Amino acid sequence: MALKAKGNSPSFFNRTEAAKEVGVKPTTLKHWEREIKYIDKRIKRSLNGGKRLYSRENIQQFLEVKRLLEEERLSVEEVAQYFKQGGALKDKQAQKELSAIEKKTEAQMMIKEAITKLEKLKDLL
Repeated sequence: MALKAKGNSPSFFNRTEAAKEVGVKPTTLKHWEREIKYIDKRIKRSLNGGKRLYSRENIQQFLEVKRLLEEERLSVEEVAQYFKQGGALKDKQAQKELSAIEKKTEAQMMIKEAITKLEKLKDLL
């Protein structure tokens, strides 16, 4: 049962309700909590029995985890690193593009060096 704030929307959710909001199974949230320590540390515990209470911020974090896993194709370990670094990890596509640009630039530099050496050899002949 969600705890209500002063307005109409609940301020805290139990795991089942949070999972429904995110669009995953409750066991998936439990797995993410266990693997992504950043999120686990931000989940509140109720006074009666220490059950987990999920805030709107937690829901947003879980939605971001879901997006990173599904759209960016990151592993859970990479998502954990992403949160640990404050969201600084680049998505895989950006990493691939950067790598391709670096390789292209390196190849261009090697070609320029080769042309320069060939021109020097030509001048010697």
